[in-house]
Amino acid sequence: MRSCFLWLAASSICAAQVTVVTDVTWRAGGDDADGWEQPAHPDESWPFAETVEGPARNGAHYTVANSLGIASETSWIWSGDDDVCRFRRRFIAPAGFRRAEMLFVADDIAEVWINGEPAEFYDSQKGSWGHRGCGVLVDLLPWIEEGANVIAVRVRNVGGPRGFAAVLRIDGEAFVPPVAAGARLTPEVTAEVKRLAPDLDGEEAGARDAATAALQKLARANGLKVVDLLRAELRDASPEALMRIGRVLEGALPDLSPTQDDDARFAFGPVSFEILNARLALPAENQGLCIRNVFGAQVLAHSDPDALRRALATAAADGNDVESMRAVRILSALELADQAEVLADVLHARPKTPAGAYAAAGLARMGGEAQLAALAAAARCGYGPTERAANASLRILKK
Repeated sequence: MRSCFLWLAASSICAAQVTVVTDVTWRAGGDDADGWEQPAHPDESWPFAETVEGPARNGAHYTVANSLGIASETSWIWSGDDDVCRFRRRFIAPAGFRRAEMLFVADDIAEVWINGEPAEFYDSQKGSWGHRGCGVLVDLLPWIEEGANVIAVRVRNVGGPRGFAAVLRIDGEAFVPPVAAGARLTPEVTAEVKRLAPDLDGEEAGARDAATAALQKLARANGLKVVDLLRAELRDASPEALMRIGRVLEGALPDLSPTQDDDARFAFGPVSFEILNARLALPAENQGLCIRNVFGAQVLAHSDPDALRRALATAAADGNDVESMRAVRILSALELADQAEVLADVLHARPKTPAGAYAAAGLARMGGEAQLAALAAAARCGYGPTERAANASLRILKK
C-alpha cells in the first residue's frame, strides 16, 4: 500500500502550473500603514515595480541567475530612491495543487509575509551573498491555500545597489531535482526510460543525442532512480552508451564547479559533511538554508547516501528547533522518501514550530499510509502553518 501512496505523491498530473517571477506586475513602494502586509490591504493604488540592474552593476556574480543558482526570466526589481521598499503580489493557487516552492534573494535584508503571516527572511550579511545559489528555497505548503494568495515583502538596503528577486512555482519543475531514495518511478516514467535506453547505444548520432537530452530531463524531474534503471537496462552497454549514462547522471546532479573561469563566486561548492553540519548548526539569525546548501546535500546523497541520511536524521531529531527545521527542509527538498518516518517524528515532537510545519509539507511528497495518522493529528494542532501543510498533505496523499 505504501508504494501506491508514493506513486500518487510522485505523479506529475496536476490541474495547472503557475509561475510567478519578479517583474513589473508586482506592486511596489506603497505605504507603511499598519496591516500593509495583510491580504485585505488595498494595493490597487500602489505603483508597479520597475526592473533594475540592482546589485548586478557591481559584477556578474550578483546577477539574478547566479544569485538564485538557476536559469530564470526573473529580474531584480525596486521602486523609487528610498532604501526601504515594500512589494505585494497576488496569485492564484489552482485547486488540487501538489507542490509549491519559492526561491528568492534580496539586497540587503528582506522580510517575507505570505497571506499575512511571517514566512521567511533574507539577510545578505548573514549568508553566502555574492556566491552562486545564495538565494533561499522555501516550501510554500505551510503558507498558501487553494485559491487567492498574497506575498508581501519588505526589503531594506544598507548601502549600494538595491534589489529583490524571486521565482515561485506551483506544480512546476522542482528547483532541486529529487533524489527520491526508497521511492519508485511511476509506471509511465519507467516505460519511457526503457523505451529511450536502447537509443543511447544506437547507430544514429541524432537519436543518441535526443535520447540523452530526454533522459536528462527525466532524471532532473524524477531523481537518480532514472540513472539506476538505465544502468540495469544497459548492463552490457558500449563505452559510448556508458559515457552517455554519465551525461544523464550529470544532468541529475548540480554542477558544483564555477560557471565562469575559476572564480569561486560562480560555484556552488565546496561540499563536505563537515560543511553541511556547520551550516545546519548556524545561529537562527544566519542564512542557513541557501539553495547552494541543498545542492551540496544532493551531491552528498549520491556520494554517500547513508551518511547523509544519518546526518540529517540526527539534526532533525536531536537538534534545536532551527537545526531541526533546516534538516527537515533539506530532506524534503531532496525527497528522501525512505526518511518519511523521520519527518513524522518531527511532526509529532514539534507540531507548533516551523520544523513541524515543514515536516508536514515534506510528507506530501515523501509520505504514505503509515504517516496519515500523524498528519491527521497535526491538522488539529492549533498552529496555522502546520495545520495548512498537514491538511494539504492529507489531500494529496489520499487523492
